[in-house]
Amino acid sequence: MSSSSSSSTIRSKNPKIFRLGTDGRVYCNHELAAIRRVAGNRSSRQGEEFYGCPLWPGSDCKFFMWKQEVDAVLSSECNCRFVEMDNERLIFEKTLIEEENKSLKKQSKKACIVVIVCIAAMLFWLY
Repeated sequence: MSSSSSSSTIRSKNPKIFRLGTDGRVYCNHELAAIRRVAGNRSSRQGEEFYGCPLWPGSDCKFFMWKQEVDAVLSSECNCRFVEMDNERLIFEKTLIEEENKSLKKQSKKACIVVIVCIAAMLFWLY
C-alpha cells in the first residue's frame, strides 16, 4: 500500500469523506482499499454500485460511499489535484530513470576503456 501513502482526502457535497490513493483507489477508514459492491434486491437502489469496507461484516469500519458520488467528485475539479499529483510522481520517476541512465552510460564507458586496454595489452604481449 506504499502507493497510497501520498493521497488526498476528498469531500463530496454531503459531509461524507473518503480517501483517494495515488493509485486511484478509494480507501476505507481501516486504510484498506474499499471493495466495490452492488446493492441487492432489498435496497431501493438495487443494482447500483457502492464502495464498502473490505472487512465487512466481521470488522466493519462502517465506510460506505455510492460509486456515483465518488465518480462525481473525481470528475470535478478535485480530479485536477489527483492528476497533478500523478504528474509529479511521473516527473520524479523520469528524473530517477534519467539519473540511472547517466550512471549506466558512465559504467558502459568504463567497461569499454577496460576492454580496449586489455586488447592493447594482449596485442603488445603478442608482438
